[in-house]
Amino acid sequence: MLSIRTTRRRAADAVKILKSSRLLAETTAKHSDSYVYFNINSTDEKVKKLLIAHGAEVVAKAPPGKGKKLHAKDLGAPKSGYEALGNIAIIDSGVEDKKSAAESILSSNKSIRTVMSKASAVKGAYRLRSFSHVLGERTFMADYTENGCRFVFDIRRTFFSGKLSFERSRISSLAKDGENVIVMFAGVGPFAIEIAKRHRRSNVVAIELNSAACRYLRRNIELNKLDNVVAVEGDAASAAKNYKGYADRIVMPLPKDALGFLSAAFLSAKKGAMVHVYSFGKRENAFADARTAIGHAASKAGAKSKIVFQRKVRDYSAGDIEVVTDFIVL
Repeated sequence: MLSIRTTRRRAADAVKILKSSRLLAETTAKHSDSYVYFNINSTDEKVKKLLIAHGAEVVAKAPPGKGKKLHAKDLGAPKSGYEALGNIAIIDSGVEDKKSAAESILSSNKSIRTVMSKASAVKGAYRLRSFSHVLGERTFMADYTENGCRFVFDIRRTFFSGKLSFERSRISSLAKDGENVIVMFAGVGPFAIEIAKRHRRSNVVAIELNSAACRYLRRNIELNKLDNVVAVEGDAASAAKNYKGYADRIVMPLPKDALGFLSAAFLSAKKGAMVHVYSFGKRENAFADARTAIGHAASKAGAKSKIVFQRKVRDYSAGDIEVVTDFIVL
């Protein structure tokens, strides 16, 4: 039986779509650490696209285990006030009583051994932030598993967001075995490694400017026992010159600056390549701004492009959102 997989944050939207389409097979759901699964009777392309736009994806089957009755608490964003990265929990800066929150986290989640608090905003070209130790082991080294891939990294020296787990799963499911893939701004490897592990005959080039992140990227490639990922340390625009016409698929997960690197994407893309670019923008203009930037870059490169998909990834601030735009190079 087919299933729908979605995050708890977006589960309520998925249920509404499934009920209105009369596809919900039963009123129980299965839960993993990251996802909620709903069994469905069938689907069609229109409903499938609608579900994807609301942060869900169709999978062959739910994981083994007994289903649980649906409750309102399972269908909304968990009000946890922290992000868990394997052994480390990171408390939001707005949490008032951080010590009490840390005690609760450590007592309720045995895999978490360290609790940190955000001590600054994300800053600089490498998107780094400061952290302060709250409780538990005093370590900044995270050991995190997502979608069957393992990542180790120093949270002070690299950027990592577990909030993009759905996007990483979505894109790795869209990728095809045997593709040449370029991941710009690869960080410690979450997009590149998941694609490579899911598609062993693909060749993945992971480009990262931050030398510390690139060291962890190489370590994570080894941890996941992959021989189809190459880590390239350097600027994405410069590196693209070495991969002219190489890529069947390009991933650009740097929402602050990725639109400024579209010329590099067109340079390294084959005709027919799929590009996934992330961008920030004002709530009312974000999608149109991304389309306009892609059109201008295509014209400058002497190419054409076709937008095939857009969705809001997350709220970024009161007035700004992050969106992803998938387009084909024609």
